[in-house]
Amino acid sequence: MSGTHTPGAPRLKAAALLFVLSWLPAAAQTPAPSDRQKRPCPSSAEARQFDFWVGEWDVYDPRGNKVGTSVIERIANGCGILENWTGAMGGEGKSVNFYDPHAGKWFQYWIGTDGNPQRYSGEYRDGALRFAGEAYTQNGTRYPTRLTFFNLDANTVRQLSERSEDDGKTWLVGYDFKYVRRSRAAPLKGV
Repeated sequence: MSGTHTPGAPRLKAAALLFVLSWLPAAAQTPAPSDRQKRPCPSSAEARQFDFWVGEWDVYDPRGNKVGTSVIERIANGCGILENWTGAMGGEGKSVNFYDPHAGKWFQYWIGTDGNPQRYSGEYRDGALRFAGEAYTQNGTRYPTRLTFFNLDANTVRQLSERSEDDGKTWLVGYDFKYVRRSRAAPLKGV
């Protein structure tokens, strides 16, 4: 009966459509993941603990000599922080920093032009991110290290590197840097 209109046809089609939809797999009916599920790190308090280091910095030693510049940026939807270091006397390096929610720790992996990688893990407490790890000399000697980033204020970060040559009984300062945030108008070229 082509071309004839049956009074209950629209209701019958709607019922058939509902019947078919009820048989679709549950995955097809689940709502789309929320923004928090797709981008968990921006809403994680732990993953934001190192945000105080994000920015463009001029870096000084304790005597006030400029030792380099550093550009610190968020990466991977806020799940990591990338350090881009340029030394005043040459040399450069990068570190990747991230909070691992399964380990409940922060991690930093550093590599510089000297080719000696350094690996740290740690936690944020008492206004500072405190890392511990191991480093190696060019000849392969291992020594324990500590790396602490103090959040002094919105425009100042202190980075203290320490090493031990007696398995942690005493600690020597490797460097003690003061990061001073660059103003937005300051050029980034040169050191």
